[in-house]
Amino acid sequence: EIAARKTAVNEAFDKLWDDYLSNRFSVVRDRASVFLKILSTIPETYKDVDLLVTEADFSYMLGAALGNDRKTLEDALTCYDKVLQKLPTDANQVNVRRMRAETLLRLGRYEDAFDAMEAISVLPDMGKFEELEAAPFRMRHDAALCERLAALGRMPQDRATAAAAALRSVAKRVEATPLPGGRQRWPLVKTLSPEDQQELKEGWYGSLIHIRYPAARTEPWWNGLRPTPSSSSSSATSIKETLNPNLDWAAIEKEYRETKITVIDDFFTQETLEELWRYSQEATCFRTVRNGFLGAFPADGNTHPAILATVRSLEKSLPNVMNGHPLGLWWLFKYTQVGNSGISIHADAAAVNFNIWLTPDDARKSGGGLDVYTELPPVEAGMMEINGEFPTAEAEEEFRSKLLKAGQVRHVDYKRNRAILFVSDLYHASQPFEFPDSDNQPRVNLTLLFGDRAAERRPSSQAKAPGANEDAGAKRPREDVDWDLFG
Repeated sequence: EIAARKTAVNEAFDKLWDDYLSNRFSVVRDRASVFLKILSTIPETYKDVDLLVTEADFSYMLGAALGNDRKTLEDALTCYDKVLQKLPTDANQVNVRRMRAETLLRLGRYEDAFDAMEAISVLPDMGKFEELEAAPFRMRHDAALCERLAALGRMPQDRATAAAAALRSVAKRVEATPLPGGRQRWPLVKTLSPEDQQELKEGWYGSLIHIRYPAARTEPWWNGLRPTPSSSSSSATSIKETLNPNLDWAAIEKEYRETKITVIDDFFTQETLEELWRYSQEATCFRTVRNGFLGAFPADGNTHPAILATVRSLEKSLPNVMNGHPLGLWWLFKYTQVGNSGISIHADAAAVNFNIWLTPDDARKSGGGLDVYTELPPVEAGMMEINGEFPTAEAEEEFRSKLLKAGQVRHVDYKRNRAILFVSDLYHASQPFEFPDSDNQPRVNLTLLFGDRAAERRPSSQAKAPGANEDAGAKRPREDVDWDLFG
């Protein structure tokens, strides 16, 4: 009888995740409650790792569907901790730790979540060398980064010189034979010749994360967020100000409520802006390969406390916008010499989106802004249906025409320290751009996502991007890195 209950629960796993990822929260509430009751009848001694993961995920989904119910999310956290206790030390823990970190975010325990993401970034199974995409533009980026780190005294000069030469050597050979189309444009490291693989190892390809951004630079930004090594119980506990204190936040809230798209100039204080720009140039967390650009996601090690301080300040400055929408995801995107088209039309799976540009204005020759469309995707569209790549440029143009027939578009020009606040699942796309010195002054943007994507909207026949993967939500999230919001 216990075996039958375990089988029934495990068989429901994929379908419940599909319902959750398609925003069918009423279904999730009903089904997850039933299966968690079944799980409660199974003695702990009969629960193996897989069943504990199922129980943890069901609790997580139910907690989210109940509007981030604390008790249910705490139950999920307890289950994830049990899983980690049972897993062998040499087992792959990345996905369980990611789900645990996302649970911490939903609970508003951002400081703990940042620490959890930092720990994930250095796990042996996070970005296995042989499974990395051998993208030449990443190799050239990493080569320039090695030289920059050497100039800063964070990497021995001789090792940096050798690493940069090795990376550029392999990049030249690999780019001569790109893969034909699709999301993966370059071969995996494991398919390269033994000689090229060895050169990539000599170039620290995939290993630069172990050269950390200096703690002396991040420590001041932890003030008021958690105790720092130099703080004492009598130290001031106020959070370091990251947002421009002269902004009229009440007016910003009013405009957002009325228009759903608000442009905020001079968003950061000058100190914060310069620190985040410097971080984007020196940090080793740009590890996610996209179409001509690199991403630094939380699990990549993008955990600068200035981002966390900004989140806390936004919650205080924009309470009516942020209420009920915990931090869900953040990233830095850095565009290389082959990524001057930016990101194609897509929508992000969240309620509230902040997009902030960091690159100095004099680095830009043209373009680089953002187009935000007034059309929303269907509420039940899966993640990869609204945030996947188009099969061809013609398919994207066809979809753009469809959006323009259905609604309007707001064109927002590029400007350093300009933030665009908008409803996150409005379709949007980069404007093509030219930043001539992409090695030293690439286009860089910081994105912050909050809350669940339009959880209360009714299903409709609204626009869905062509070429989307109709079955994207059917895979188990811990097995599908494309679904995973943390990159």
